[in-house]
Amino acid sequence: MTPSWAGLALLLGCGACIDFDALDDNQAYCVVEIAGGWSHQCARFIEGPPWCWGNSNAGQSGSTADGVRPTAGPIAGVSTAADLAVGDSFACVTQDSGEVVCWGYNNAGQLGRRGDSFEPAVVMELADARSVAAGIDHACATRADESVVCWGNDADGQLGTEGGGVVFRPTAVPQLDGVVQLALGFTHSCARRTDGSVWCWGGNRYGQLGDGTTTSRPTPRRVEELDGVTQIAAAMHHTCATRADGSVWCWGLNNAGQLGDGSLHNRSVPVRAGALSGIVELAIGGFETHGPISHSCARASSGRLWCWGANAFGQLGDGTTTSRSTPVPVLGIADARALGVAATHTCAVRADGHVWCWGANDTGQLGTGNLLPPQSTKPTISLLSCRSWKQGR
Repeated sequence: MTPSWAGLALLLGCGACIDFDALDDNQAYCVVEIAGGWSHQCARFIEGPPWCWGNSNAGQSGSTADGVRPTAGPIAGVSTAADLAVGDSFACVTQDSGEVVCWGYNNAGQLGRRGDSFEPAVVMELADARSVAAGIDHACATRADESVVCWGNDADGQLGTEGGGVVFRPTAVPQLDGVVQLALGFTHSCARRTDGSVWCWGGNRYGQLGDGTTTSRPTPRRVEELDGVTQIAAAMHHTCATRADGSVWCWGLNNAGQLGDGSLHNRSVPVRAGALSGIVELAIGGFETHGPISHSCARASSGRLWCWGANAFGQLGDGTTTSRSTPVPVLGIADARALGVAATHTCAVRADGHVWCWGANDTGQLGTGNLLPPQSTKPTISLLSCRSWKQGR
């Protein structure tokens, strides 16, 4: 049964929401959420399990013989997904019951349990989750009372405790309530509250907490000079937010222009990303090998997409591999309905229900069914669509 628009809006709380009640049978908006990790991607449909593709060396895209899944498929053992979060090499969903199920790599307890099993399993001691978010190796969830719990790596205070180390069970973040959205980076966490304010905690080497300093903090601090926020996104060492007027503001690391302000200077308070307006959804990705590299993307209410930051793999989708310090339009897409950014690739759901991806494809993260092309600087159609979901039911 198709869920009501009001019910989906409550679950998503985001610009990716789609009015299913207003659609005809020929309109195929089956994917309601899409998210990326290091080199894999997952999608959430209007019902049923999430589907994932790309790197699966830790089972993050589902069990595979060779650790690569270039064609999207359902995650076995997960029956429903009310909210989706994709971390570095793991993923989590909330269930209709309020439980959270996670699978993939578990080096720091990010699956909410002990042990090395890659199979999906319920996070311990959490039965009333409303939403879930994932970082490199930690995760957080909002609860029914709009409080927040976190688990996984706490080396930089990103779980909101002062204990450090690894935490296997969901632990309450103190002095934080009224939370409606979470966004996690590599070593920091942020929350959007009902009053439109943003609060962040954890690592702050590059100013990613937005409090005007570079001092790490294990307890939430309000982001300075920012109110009326409607969306937040985080990854690597920077954070972005949209305001009620549709503008985008970013802060933190800016070594590849990922803040979008035309410079390569780190910022410890929010700066505006270009002249973007009408933005309803944000997504950020990044990775760290010889140094941190990341990019940011935004979806406008019109369906147009804009990206900025690192572009060595073509992840900005502008037909080049040139990094950009201000937003540039993604080529050929003017009807996007949802957006998901990973470390070195980006994906979007278009109005006809098909998923298109661009950037690196070394582990099949473009979803084309193979590892070709090895990378694409322009959007490439994947094999995942509403039809895929209908046929797999």
